[in-house]
Amino acid sequence: MLAHEIGDATFRANGDGVIDLDDSVDGVFKAAEIVGEKYVEPQVLSAIKSDKYKSILLKIVQKRIQSFSRADVAEMLNAKEEKVLGNFLGKMKKLGVLTTPDDAGKGTYRFATRLHYLYLQLYAQIQQNR
Repeated sequence: MLAHEIGDATFRANGDGVIDLDDSVDGVFKAAEIVGEKYVEPQVLSAIKSDKYKSILLKIVQKRIQSFSRADVAEMLNAKEEKVLGNFLGKMKKLGVLTTPDDAGKGTYRFATRLHYLYLQLYAQIQQNR
């Protein structure tokens, strides 16, 4: 499904009949937006509109791992972000973005699906490039 969206978006981004690196990059970022709109629950997108939540999310996905501990994330945050970390994690868990694995220790989270993980990584890249 994701490959299909990337192919379609890249084809539409092309203006000269030759797909080059710029077309490919534009296609991937456009596909990320489309996937987010179509497949990632609208609740998730609105939940990460908070500047503090966005900042926390960017810091989590920069680690480029699908699972992480609350303590590791807390070390990366400023005081304002750390204050809302519990709410952020709770909201992401309630929305089904994060889960707490049974085989991991307390305070460990992982992305519930690869789609959420991949989309949020792409979302973070888009935010950083703005």
